[in-house]
Amino acid sequence: MNMPLQLPDPSVQTEYTNPETGEVWIYQNGVWQIKPDSPVTFSSSGTGQTTLEAQIDSLRLEINSLQNDIIGLKAELLSASVNNFLILE
Repeated sequence: MNMPLQLPDPSVQTEYTNPETGEVWIYQNGVWQIKPDSPVTFSSSGTGQTTLEAQIDSLRLEINSLQNDIIGLKAELLSASVNNFLILE
């Protein structure tokens, strides 16, 4: 489990590099913020994948499931329209 980020006292140090993520934080205009050209990394989910990769995989599975549902619904709609004949006398 990651510890909350502890930024240093800005009167002592105005730039800090997070050792876990490599993000560079700067104290500017009274607030700490991530330096614009700082590398962005994501925490590991414990399975060797980053959290972002796991979310992308989950979304891909959901998209695949939705595509299968759409294909099934189209087949049902086609079947219903072919099998329903109106008989007029």
